[in-house]
Amino acid sequence: MDPSSPQPGIALAAQYARHPITERLQGWRTYFPLARTLDAVETPPQEVSLIPLVLTSSQAWGETDLAPLREETGGDVAFDPETDIAGPLVVAVAAEGPAGGRLVVTGDADFVANMYYGELGNGLLALNMVDWAAEQEDLINITPRTQIERRLNIPSAVFLNILTLTTVCLLPAGVVVLGVGVWAYRRMRG
Repeated sequence: MDPSSPQPGIALAAQYARHPITERLQGWRTYFPLARTLDAVETPPQEVSLIPLVLTSSQAWGETDLAPLREETGGDVAFDPETDIAGPLVVAVAAEGPAGGRLVVTGDADFVANMYYGELGNGLLALNMVDWAAEQEDLINITPRTQIERRLNIPSAVFLNILTLTTVCLLPAGVVVLGVGVWAYRRMRG
């Protein structure tokens, strides 16, 4: 649960670790709908490095009693210090072994689902995770080009009136006059 999020069940990323996956995500927002928290082992096997990649804000918490969420009335959920897990919480971890094996684990697979992939930095984070795990660091952080802002400058009212008069009245009247002239010329010739 993340009260800093517009929907408390969606965890917002508040901080990223220094890692090739998240190097250029500083300033991007990613979010994880209905994510589970990850608990990285404090003493991993020898020579395996575990790096918590994405953390929530300190206001977020891991809810242990999901019964109120399942209620049709939309029960209220509140932080209970005796049972809930206080934030910041880890929602993504990267692991690298001594032989070069790499693994990225997230507490939510929905953050790359079609409806969330293009939102904020979710797609970029997912691509960076795949590129890093595949040991293709040269592809990491190829970010899409920034969009160019294009504006339509609407002309003044006088110009719009002249344009309307020309296209609606003068051009059709010119065609009619030209048509009558051609008809009269042909009639006189014969």
